[in-house]
Amino acid sequence: PILVDFAQDAGLPPITQTLDIHFRGLDETVGVGGLDVTVREIFFADEAGRGRLREGEEFGLGDVRIDNGTRLPVAAGIGFGGFGFQDDVGTRYTSNRGAEGSVGEREIIDLPNGIQPGEAVEGIIAAGIPQGTEPLYLTFTPPPALYANADDVP
Repeated sequence: PILVDFAQDAGLPPITQTLDIHFRGLDETVGVGGLDVTVREIFFADEAGRGRLREGEEFGLGDVRIDNGTRLPVAAGIGFGGFGFQDDVGTRYTSNRGAEGSVGEREIIDLPNGIQPGEAVEGIIAAGIPQGTEPLYLTFTPPPALYANADDVP
């Protein structure tokens, strides 16, 4: 058996971590392994297609372009499609609250089957967030295959 005395002071200095996170501006393209994402605008609205908000929420909306220059189909959308909104304490918002259709002239992106190789998609990423959440960041996590299988990307 292993016994751990949590009351004992190990005498070690506290562990600290500094994250070197580079924030990108609007219209800057960020890419990995041939997948490029450009965020054109971030805005808020009370409606997004057929989505239904919970009380006290609004839609966080990102107008984006995604270029798939890989050899793999890449899912695109909120949550499992790699996109999310995040506040300054790390809370992630990844529920689109059923937002389908369009916001103004722009289609809401939800492509779980993927953007095919060589294709590009433009549209809106939507998520329900608590009203007044600021600052708010649109985040994108590329699919692990772009990192794990270097032979599968250009």
